Amino acid sequence: MGRDTLAMIATEKRRLIGPALILCALAFPIIFFLRLLITRLLLFKYNELTLIRVAHDLYFTDKFLFVVVFGFGMLLPLLKLYSCRSSVGINFR
Repeated sequence: MGRDTLAMIATEKRRLIGPALILCALAFPIIFFLRLLITRLLLFKYNELTLIRVAHDLYFTDKFLFVVVFGFGMLLPLLKLYSCRSSVGINFR
């Protein structure tokens, strides 16, 4: 009994969706450590903001904003990648 998934019946360029999703899932943690913003003060002092640092600082200063940043910046994109895997027939088991 054959199990037809979208990955099995895809043709041409659509066959690359599955490997592209896997590549995105593997590269996803890099987003946490990329610089979002660099601030400089008189050429001597500068500050680099990353998503993980912003979430860390917000955890200790404002719990509500931490939940917003963690939810929309980290958790929802990961859940989006996970939910797309079923549409192309990828199993992470």
